[in-house]
Amino acid sequence: MDGLSAIGNRQHLLDRLGEEMARYNRTKQALSFLLLDIDHYQSIRDRYSHSAVDYIIKVLSQLLPSSLRKYDIVDQYSEEEFGIILPNTNLSLSLQVGERLRSRVENYAFLFGQERLPITVSIGLAEASPSVSDSIELINQAVEALHKAGKDGRNCVCSSRQTIHWE
Repeated sequence: MDGLSAIGNRQHLLDRLGEEMARYNRTKQALSFLLLDIDHYQSIRDRYSHSAVDYIIKVLSQLLPSSLRKYDIVDQYSEEEFGIILPNTNLSLSLQVGERLRSRVENYAFLFGQERLPITVSIGLAEASPSVSDSIELINQAVEALHKAGKDGRNCVCSSRQTIHWE
């Protein structure tokens, strides 16, 4: 477990994703992986403090799982990134889930001291397929989609195929 967020750490995420990929390879039931990144993380830390980003991570570690099904998996991927495993979820549904998470974060009142922090996230997602049948490739596709989200203006949901901005 990650000490700050009280959710699984990167190794736990990788272990669970490996298990879910093995299940996908056996059953061919849909599987999606989302990589969620806090937009402007370094700027927030520089402007407000390490305590502020610790607060944001703690809130997100509760907010994200509460927005998902009980069997979906949310773990810390890196300092400012969360990995989300969505079993039995195809690309179309994972885009909807990603948008629900993005919108929930954007509209949440992150109150740090006397100030509301303007927090948004970008989400890159990938779906397991015959050409993406191991966890490393699935993560790499989600990372590529997340980089695309950054280039497309942040605060959006991207797959390797499309970017979704909801206004």
